[in-house]
Amino acid sequence: MSGFSITYALFTLLGVLFLAAVLGGCIWVIARNFREARRHGLDPFTLQTTAYGRVLTSRLVEPPRSLEDRLAQIDDLHARGVIDDEERRSARASALADL
Repeated sequence: MSGFSITYALFTLLGVLFLAAVLGGCIWVIARNFREARRHGLDPFTLQTTAYGRVLTSRLVEPPRSLEDRLAQIDDLHARGVIDDEERRSARASALADL
């Protein structure tokens, strides 16, 4: 019976040490991520929501516009005087080349 209680104690000790190592690693990762978020001027408690918001409102998530829409926008910019004739020709050529 003495051998059983030594084995039991050893496995219990190993289990506690393993859990302590895992918990310590988790705390270290959380603290490191917290510091990095703060270093970049972000709130670590709302980081996931901030990231989702930025992705969902970025132009990368927008559906691609049709060629007609792109050409109409270029023509509108030209008509309003935002771009000149050469810029209009270049922009239209670029839009048509993206096909």
